[in-house]
Parts: sequence; C-alpha cells; structure tokens
Amino acid sequence: MSSAQPKPRRARLIAINPDKPQARPSDWEGVRGLITQLYVDEDRTLKETMTIMSREHGHNATAKMYKYRIQRWGLDKNIKQPEAWEILRLKAEREAVSWYHVCGFPLLSYLRLAPIDSI
Repeated sequence: MSSAQPKPRRARLIAINPDKPQARPSDWEGVRGLITQLYVDEDRTLKETMTIMSREHGHNATAKMYKYRIQRWGLDKNIKQPEAWEILRLKAEREAVSWYHVCGFPLLSYLRLAPIDSI
C-alpha cells in the first residue's frame, strides 16, 4: 500500500505591473473614504473607481483586492436574495395594515441604513 501524497499547489499568477507598487493592507484604511465617495456616493463602477484611485491617488490594487474590501466594508451595491425577500415581506406586511401612519409619521423599514421606500 502506498500512501498518495497530495500534489503541491501552484501559486496563482496575477498580472501586476512591476512599475507600480501594489497596495498593502495598511494602505486601505487611508483610502476608504475616497473609495466610499467614488463607488457609493458618486455611484461609479468598480472599474471607474479603480482607474481614478490609480491615476489620481497612486492606489494600485487588483479588482479582487477591491471586491474583498468593498464586501468587508459593507459597501456592495447589490441587494442580496435574502434581503430582497425581507423587503417584499415588510412591504406586504405594511400594506396589510389598515393604518399606514402612526402618530403622523409613516412606517419606515430600513435595509443597510437606507429606507426601503428609497430602494
């Protein structure tokens, strides 16, 4: 009986321009506000955000690095399926209630700190 040795994994090569220094983990907190402004507040695409950050601020990182940080910081723009079901459930629940206002204020539901009515 011979024990099968697992094959060593090859490192995945990423095309990186050696002329541009890549972003280090310590660099991300310093540019978080800029990324939030461009990607969320100005509603730019990831590609646009990456281009602006590289050209104007010297922050060079791969799309995978950006996606990881965006997800980690909770800046992702897409509504996830469980969130969509929750929105539908809350709206149906609200429509079932005969009174829509309590004390003169509309009933509001929130998702990621944004009112559901605005989504």
